[in-house]
Amino acid sequence: MIAVEKVTRQWTDDYFPAARVVTETPADFDVMGNLPLIKVWRVGGGNRLILDQVRMSVDTFQLSRDDSRILAEQVRDAWLYKLSGSKTGGLYITRVECTTGPIWVPYDNPNVRRFNASYTLHVKPL
Repeated sequence: MIAVEKVTRQWTDDYFPAARVVTETPADFDVMGNLPLIKVWRVGGGNRLILDQVRMSVDTFQLSRDDSRILAEQVRDAWLYKLSGSKTGGLYITRVECTTGPIWVPYDNPNVRRFNASYTLHVKPL
């Protein structure tokens, strides 16, 4: 099976060219010039025959709480209305569900603001 995490990271990177998109939080990301940052990673999910139900988590990082929230909402809209139903990276993403909408979560660096959202993607190989 194709790595959904890799495919969604690449799709998100292409869709948000002004942001740095990663699957692991880089050590230097909170240095000026390295924001905005979007982190996407698989947090679980199961498989039903050929349809994989993938749980994904997305963090957005910005200097202000408002900017981080806006970016999180933009990612949510892009995943729900553009990624859902798309064929990309060898996968057919049949449906995207937002299971937890963007919420503020504290982060260790007091100068960086973080929002998190969770999604379930229904995917199958092309």
